[in-house]
Amino acid sequence: MDLWQRRAVLEPAANPDRNIDFVSSLAGTMTALGGSVGVTLRYVPDALTVTPAAFIAYLKALEGVEWPSQENLATTILQDVNNEVIPRWVQVTTRRGDADGAPQHKVLVEDRQPQWNNAALLAHLDQL
Repeated sequence: MDLWQRRAVLEPAANPDRNIDFVSSLAGTMTALGGSVGVTLRYVPDALTVTPAAFIAYLKALEGVEWPSQENLATTILQDVNNEVIPRWVQVTTRRGDADGAPQHKVLVEDRQPQWNNAALLAHLDQL
């Protein structure tokens, strides 16, 4: 699957109200890097959103790629979402490790449109 085919799986949908800033949060699990990787996508949409079904299909599409590192995976997801959805603000978190003593590895990447700032909204992220 090439870059454009992978990004097309995100299938953006119209934002129901572009006049309101809100945070959308999607989470799923994929098999990569020799194990299970949890992925969380949080974003403030502009014109487009990602449906839960499209997000899960996108994670499945990513499973077919050989990832050199977890950082590469996280930044690729961020770039794909930025390209297809063009959110006002976006954050991607990837997590590996388990309760059996394996070290936990977490990567967080974030981006925003120039001039966008809603500190009051982002202050509520811990509640999601």
